[in-house]
Parts: sequence; C-alpha cells; structure tokens
Amino acid sequence: MTHPAPTATTTPSDTRTPTVHAPRTRHRPDLQGLRGVTVLLVVAFHVWTERVSGGVDVFFVLSAFLLTGSFLRRIETGRALGVPAYWARTFTRLIGPVAVMLLAFLGAMLAFFPPSRWNELLAQAWGSLFHVVDRVLAGQAVDYYSGNSAATTPLQHMWSLSVQGQVFLIWPLLLAATAAAARRTGRRFRPVARGVFGAVPRMVNRSGGVALGVVLGWAGLVGGTLAPGA
Repeated sequence: MTHPAPTATTTPSDTRTPTVHAPRTRHRPDLQGLRGVTVLLVVAFHVWTERVSGGVDVFFVLSAFLLTGSFLRRIETGRALGVPAYWARTFTRLIGPVAVMLLAFLGAMLAFFPPSRWNELLAQAWGSLFHVVDRVLAGQAVDYYSGNSAATTPLQHMWSLSVQGQVFLIWPLLLAATAAAARRTGRRFRPVARGVFGAVPRMVNRSGGVALGVVLGWAGLVGGTLAPGA
C-alpha cells in the first residue's frame, strides 16, 4: 500500500521578509596612506615655512569625503541620518583632549604671559573650546604667518580644528536639508546635492567666513562628486 507523499506546508514562521543590511564601509588603504601624506605635509610646512603647504587642505577634503560618503549611504538606503547622535559622538571625542590642552594653556598663560595679554588669550581659549577661534583670530588681526613675533599666540594653530568643527556642524545639516529637498521635489539626491554644495560656499564667503567657505568649497567639490563612489 502506497501512501501519498507529504505536502510541504508553509507556516507564518517560514514566510519572513529578508533583512536588508546596510552596506559596510570597506577599508580604504589609499585613504589611510593619504592621511599619512597629509601629516608629512603639515610637518614639512612648519619646518620649511612658506615652502611646503597644502596638508591641512588635504585633511579637510579627506574628512569631508568620508563624512559625505557615510551620510550618503544612509540616505540612499533609507536609514535615519542620526545627526544629533553623530554630533554627540564627534564632539565628545574632541572636547576631552581640547579641554586638557586648554587647561595646560591657561597655566602657561598665567606663568609666562603678562597680564596685559590675558584678555586676548582668554578670548582665544573660549574660541578654541567652541570651535570659533578662527573668527576670534581674524577679529584680533592675528597674522598666522608672522612667525615668532610679539603677537604670536600658542592657540593660533587651533584655527584648523575650529573650521573642522564648523564643518562637522554644518555638513550634516546641509546633507539632511538636501535629502529633504530631493524628496519634496521628487528628484534624485545627488544632482540636488551638487547644486547645494556649489552654492553654499559662495554664500559663506560673502558673509565673511573665508576659511570656512574655502573648506566647504573643496569639500563640496570632492565630497559631492566623488563620495557617490565611496
């Protein structure tokens, strides 16, 4: 006597929607090598002043490239950008070392600088803590290339970290606003982003933030154009 072959039954547990995993960021040895070249350029600039430059510029562009690529992957896979969480991670990482350095600076200021300069240096310390020391230095007319002159301050090199901090604040907002604009207009994100990246640096330059405008310009050019392939 033959028995009919059992038929496969489908239970609710068998019909599960496959999980879509976000693409992982792959290791980029070329970018790691470029970071090393950037450090060498910065060191070379300070050893041979005015003969070698460009290290900080490369660092800015590289940071913007990685930042744009990270947020772009989130946008194109439909994930939340998590801008507040990104800010919390980034600035928590920065504020500890900066605070320790500034405390050491304040001790050195009291020990080695005359009281007549304390107000100027305290303004630079606050500016360094809140990532606006580039504007403070511009307001005080500090010449970054003056070398070891009487106006030289230990914090004048903090301008680059301040500009970087401003990019960390502004860049995610630009990307989030661009993503919202693309959704509203029914257009693809990347063409809209290229238009925004081209317009915003000019607006920042006109407002007086020349350093930030230049950084955003380079970041927009490289981040907006190349990050889609990151």
